[in-house]
Amino acid sequence: MLHIKRFTVNPIQENTFLIWDDNKEGAVIDCGLYYDDEKVRFSEFISREGIHLTKAIQTHAHFDHVLGLPYIYKEYGIRSVMHSMDLPVYEYFHRMVGPFGLQVGNVQMPEVEGFLTDGDIISVGDEQLRVIHTPGHTPGGVCLYSEAHDVCFSGDTLFNSSIGRSDLPGGNGQQLITSIRKRLLTLPHSTTVMCGHGGRTTIEHEIHCNPFL
Repeated sequence: MLHIKRFTVNPIQENTFLIWDDNKEGAVIDCGLYYDDEKVRFSEFISREGIHLTKAIQTHAHFDHVLGLPYIYKEYGIRSVMHSMDLPVYEYFHRMVGPFGLQVGNVQMPEVEGFLTDGDIISVGDEQLRVIHTPGHTPGGVCLYSEAHDVCFSGDTLFNSSIGRSDLPGGNGQQLITSIRKRLLTLPHSTTVMCGHGGRTTIEHEIHCNPFL
């Protein structure tokens, strides 16, 4: 069984997801932990549930989704994986944080452990996630799909009745819509979509109700 815990964190109200299997092997998706109490809450939950954190996976590298990576590296010795086309976005971290009013000082972002490509299978214990490259919000944006559990982690590509912004460096609005239509709306209608901000949705709902699509 795929277990999912959502932590809504940082001033941007980003959704950090902790997932784990029945054997308690876990991964964090889009670690945006910023405030100290968020980090404590995250680690206390892991400790209380007996989860062995083994991976940090990024749907994309915008600052609000990577704020917690230094903490994850310090506490658990884990570096993240992301699509190679988002490495420039990751390296732009300090220049993006300032205009949004977040204080991170001279924190060093950990080097990336490895890169994802379209179609990759990521194993988290007995569970598997398929990488779906969905550029548009960022060049290397990906979604993570569990076929066994009909769940998709969409990052900032697709939201409940909305889509990600495309006005930041590397964004492309038409490419984003094409990615959603060709790569996500072709998933089963019953698929639950766990979004990078806001509440969950389903593919069926977005097909019928999303005004951007």
